[in-house]
Amino acid sequence: MGIGTSLSYRPEAVPDSALVPEPEYPVIVWPDGPARFEVDSDNTYTVYTYELTAERVSSAAAFGADVRERFGFALDELPAEEREILDTAIDSGTAEPDGGPHPRAGTDYHVAHDEEPSPAFRSLVDRFRARDRVVVHEWQAEAYEEWEASGEYVVAYDGTTYWTRLVVDESVFTETPTDGDS
Repeated sequence: MGIGTSLSYRPEAVPDSALVPEPEYPVIVWPDGPARFEVDSDNTYTVYTYELTAERVSSAAAFGADVRERFGFALDELPAEEREILDTAIDSGTAEPDGGPHPRAGTDYHVAHDEEPSPAFRSLVDRFRARDRVVVHEWQAEAYEEWEASGEYVVAYDGTTYWTRLVVDESVFTETPTDGDS
């Protein structure tokens, strides 16, 4: 009986190893005592290396101004039905349309899972889809398909700028609603 563990070797370290691919010794002596080991596979897999860098900005206000300039857009002159959706999303105390609790109730607009999105909501989604999502890092751009609407946006509406997250079940937007659905 024993304890199993896995060790990984970078390919360039294998030629200098006394353990892989063929062990030179049947036992390793650790400070707590000897241990028998075996090499049971030589699987290879890709190991990714990520490099993170930091960029100092002059201030949070300057960073915010840069993000607003690069990604911000205004929602002006909207039809009443679209304004109502935005006002509902902003107005505190708003709950989900199906009456269920939501952890951020009061700061969201929801279409219940068993309801068809209204033409006004579809129109708003199309407005967002036509804009750039906030992408501060390259990996964020890779997280979404180009045509998807879901993401984070900087939106000016009624004199206030909002950092907002739009989450869309895209499968609902690939179908044409039937007559009578709203």
